[in-house]
Amino acid sequence: MATAFQSGTPPGLGRSAGQHDPASSGTAPRPRPTHRHYARRRETPDLDTASLAQGLGWFSIAIGVAAVLAPRTLGSLAGVGQGSGSLMRSTGIRELANGVGILSQRNPAPWLWS
Repeated sequence: MATAFQSGTPPGLGRSAGQHDPASSGTAPRPRPTHRHYARRRETPDLDTASLAQGLGWFSIAIGVAAVLAPRTLGSLAGVGQGSGSLMRSTGIRELANGVGILSQRNPAPWLWS
């Protein structure tokens, strides 16, 4: 019986113990198909930076409103615990300010980095 090194197959890529060598069993391997069918990739939408910034602005506002109105619920969802209500409220106010800044400025880049 040949080892993985003797048969040319790297270790770990050989046959399992239950499989037999087709040359010794008398059956030939199945022929490989000449063509392959690959799943088509979904086309990613062509979003420009302005629409991405606008989406991020609205998302910041939504997170900020949620943090101001339900700080303990959002804190437990985020994993910081329910006892951090004032911290979540202040974070919500900051997110609201960032969202308004992103949506109201012609150049939202400074607000995106804050």
